[in-house]
Amino acid sequence: MYVLFVVIIQCLFLANGQISECKTDLLGQGWCVAEDRCQLLEVLKNEYKTSLGCGAQHNENLYCCPKCLTNLSQIPNDTAQTEDRSARNTAIKCGQMLAPRISGGTRTSIAEFPWSVLIEYVKEDGTKGHYCGGTLIATNWVVTAAHCVKDPYAKNLEVSAVRLGEWDTDTNPDCQVDVRGNEDCAPPYVDISVDRIFPHDSFNMSVNGIRFDIALLRLSSPVTYTDFIRPICIPLNDSLQSLDFVGYSLIIAGWGHYNSENVMSNVLQKATVNVVPHRKCDLQFRKYYIALSKQEICAEGTGIIDTCLGDSGGPLMYEDYGMHKTAQWYLVGITSFGRSSCGTGSLPGIYTRVSEYINWMLDTIKNNLN
Repeated sequence: MYVLFVVIIQCLFLANGQISECKTDLLGQGWCVAEDRCQLLEVLKNEYKTSLGCGAQHNENLYCCPKCLTNLSQIPNDTAQTEDRSARNTAIKCGQMLAPRISGGTRTSIAEFPWSVLIEYVKEDGTKGHYCGGTLIATNWVVTAAHCVKDPYAKNLEVSAVRLGEWDTDTNPDCQVDVRGNEDCAPPYVDISVDRIFPHDSFNMSVNGIRFDIALLRLSSPVTYTDFIRPICIPLNDSLQSLDFVGYSLIIAGWGHYNSENVMSNVLQKATVNVVPHRKCDLQFRKYYIALSKQEICAEGTGIIDTCLGDSGGPLMYEDYGMHKTAQWYLVGITSFGRSSCGTGSLPGIYTRVSEYINWMLDTIKNNLN
């Protein structure tokens, strides 16, 4: 029997009627909004949704709409689960990292982008390898590109697990010496098996491009959040979903090829890319008989700065500052495809636009929580 889990709501209303921030004990930070402005409410059971009430405005009930899916899998279903199953997890906000992001350069610090994951594959001969990236969005959900899990040209590869808390693939545990000479070490990485794979039903891959290139991976067990394993936020509110990001500088990260000689990086890399207007990008790709859709974001770096083959499925990220000037990172794109020759500067990179798939993501999670 479902037991109502009491959630304390703290909501600060603004006198001018603007949207205010709120907080729940289980699902973290949120916005106090009307029901029709919160897609995540569709995932929650009615009993739990009631406990998210944070007031009323113009005779309409308001709910604390979580900013992310951080602890969605932790909603209790019976009395036995109402104990504090993951007190550490409830204190973690999505899209926040321990270390400040280092500007410039391509090498990340040890605690940057703790939601970046590596997807493990098993070959027919039993050997394992990591050939795609992904992004942690909740305790047991990772989002990646559909072509990373349903590539018709890689039938001999099977997704087996994801690796979280990784930074340098050559060492375990990872350590980094700061400017003062102090050594900062992370716990050993965590490998968790994947028990369900959900590529988008309409995924299609051809010489004319890739469509609906998004997939969700459900992990066999929830991960415990640490300073080195945290979820990113996804754009659940309509203000972020409405941004086309043209002219914005966004961040990509991954362990992919970082030069034209197909050399893989052992350390997580990052780069800044600029979003290109859709029409301009579409004209560039039409020369190669590839038509783009509004469900994709086009972005390019300068010189060799861009995503390459090994970064497929990795994140395209936006750093947002809330009312209290606290930075939170949002997943706005998933690396899909681009130039075949890394670093040539010939074509921009193409990313699946996450905001176009929020309903699909929420429906998939809602129907497969257990």
